[in-house]
Amino acid sequence: MSPRTIYLGRLIGLYCVLIALSMISHKRATVDTMTALVHNMPVLFFASVMAMVAGLAIVLAHNVWSGGALPVVTLEGKIPMVEIAAAFTHAGRSATNMMVSPIPRKFPRIKLVWSEGGIGWITAAIERADRQWDRHQYWTHVPDADILPSTVARRNMWFCMIEEPVGLKYRYDFTVDHILCETDYPHADTPFPTTQAAFKTLFEGVPAGEVAKMTHANAEELFRFPMTVPEGTPAN
Repeated sequence: MSPRTIYLGRLIGLYCVLIALSMISHKRATVDTMTALVHNMPVLFFASVMAMVAGLAIVLAHNVWSGGALPVVTLEGKIPMVEIAAAFTHAGRSATNMMVSPIPRKFPRIKLVWSEGGIGWITAAIERADRQWDRHQYWTHVPDADILPSTVARRNMWFCMIEEPVGLKYRYDFTVDHILCETDYPHADTPFPTTQAAFKTLFEGVPAGEVAKMTHANAEELFRFPMTVPEGTPAN
């Protein structure tokens, strides 16, 4: 590692630490400053230009390209939509791993959220996890064997869906309170620009209370971030 790299690392690192400490100790002032910044176009433009200049200075003055041709990223021989269509497999494996992990058993109030993983696979996953948990606990010697994987899933896990009419049919086999809607915008799986129409079709026939939970109320409670103004709140 070159002396210039070490110097830049220390300089930028120290800068980030100082900025973070300032933001933590002056939360209100930080919010006010950022709000004022995004509404002041000349200052915002100047800050953007300075950030671009700083980035170019690092790239031009520091980065040294060597070793011949740069590596080429290609999708030749692959079908890109496979990763999108099979994204739920990664969520299923990681979620099952956490269902049997000692972490949510040691910390029963921990909250684990999976985005872009869907919900259609959940009921099959918790059913199989419970069966294997019971079948193999005697030789694997797992701690807290009385707490089933399905219990952990329903207590500690939240999952997001985009357009999953089949998964929605089995929502009661999991729990409506832990299902969240997402749009995945601007990624390729998004129904944008027909998002509203897509969700209207998806939730046709679903009780209004459940629609409210899955579209916003569950997220509000989970992240403690109200997106709607409670009734009776005085206007500013």
